[in-house]
Amino acid sequence: MKIPLLLAAFVVSASPALAASPAVSRGEELLAISFEDCIVRARKAFIDEGWKVSEGDNTSYALGRKGIHTAYITCSPGPDAKTWANVFVASYTQDSQVPGAERTRLQLRMAAAAPLGNFAGTWFVPTRFGKVTIDQVGDKVSGRYTEPAGTLTGIAYGDTVVLDFKDDAPLPPGKGVKGLPPNVAATGRVFIRLTTAKTLGGRWCDGACDPKTAPLTFTGRRQ
Repeated sequence: MKIPLLLAAFVVSASPALAASPAVSRGEELLAISFEDCIVRARKAFIDEGWKVSEGDNTSYALGRKGIHTAYITCSPGPDAKTWANVFVASYTQDSQVPGAERTRLQLRMAAAAPLGNFAGTWFVPTRFGKVTIDQVGDKVSGRYTEPAGTLTGIAYGDTVVLDFKDDAPLPPGKGVKGLPPNVAATGRVFIRLTTAKTLGGRWCDGACDPKTAPLTFTGRRQ
């Protein structure tokens, strides 16, 4: 597979005009699966995340499109009978966090070999969310938090979960999110990994961001 040629095709297919360059994000995983299984998992990752998979005869990558996003997942042989899975996402935006968030979800789908974790229950996360009550049906996760009050919705990937959060109401003057207009409730994303059956750790960020690489961290415990 000629990666430079593939990337060139990727940029052209993702943007109708060279003057409007899309924001791009890339990530990779070394998976303990065969090349063939990588391709199967790539197509399933797109479908499970709501992407439309483009049909084609090429067996070294999968191409998906969703709204403003275009993505490739490529597979190539790695060491010790493993396979490299590279995820490239381009989006019609100048904010690199937007394709980064989509890339994180696809990358987690590719790497989700662990059994599905049990996130349901009541947790205490003192740094940002306070008391968090989570419901889980399969890989679908939802819940509420108390400090300040708000809602959570997202998807579990093995022992990790990616959630969107939204405060119920704007924070008081002087305590709002930097850069957010007054009287607008904060939104953002959360990345959580179970560390034990009773503890978790994670990262969070405001707005359309990539929570897996967010600088703000937290720990929590099951109550």
